[in-house]
Amino acid sequence: YGDGVFYYSMARSIVFDRDLDCTNEARYYWHDETAVEAWRGPSGRLNNYCPVGSSLLFIPFILLAHLIAWGDGLSFVYPAAAALGASFLAWTAIVMVYRTFGDLAAAVGIWLATNVAYYMSIEPLTSHACSIFVVTSFALCRRGAFTQGCLLGLAVLVRPEHLILGLLADGRKKFPVIGIGILALV
Repeated sequence: YGDGVFYYSMARSIVFDRDLDCTNEARYYWHDETAVEAWRGPSGRLNNYCPVGSSLLFIPFILLAHLIAWGDGLSFVYPAAAALGASFLAWTAIVMVYRTFGDLAAAVGIWLATNVAYYMSIEPLTSHACSIFVVTSFALCRRGAFTQGCLLGLAVLVRPEHLILGLLADGRKKFPVIGIGILALV
């Protein structure tokens, strides 16, 4: 439901339809042609306002589900796999924080004192669980400018406002990292 339909539909459309037209997915999940028509744009395609980054992060989990289900990507197992994958990515971010800082209270605090637990369990098909993963990966990355720039680019594809994270890059790496992040938007 809600944004999750848009995020999952884009991933499903990339894998199974090999396009970005999410009309057939919206029809299937919404069961309401008037809702589908309300989102139709001048081109005839559905206006999908969600950035593609979370959908790209769902794809490996959808492909794993496909090894088991071997269906069309619409049945419950596929969005469930994407949702579990997003929750796994958020858990990975929390574990990365714990392993980097060795502070269990900080890791548990991130999980319970923020909305992370909600977006891991109630609305995992939105961008939030993926966002914590890519932002944590970027913030904890100690590799070169190219790797950090690629992580910034992925973060920007998840949520465009993450471009501001480029300001956290180390001095001389700042402009190459931001440049690679901007390329993700092009």
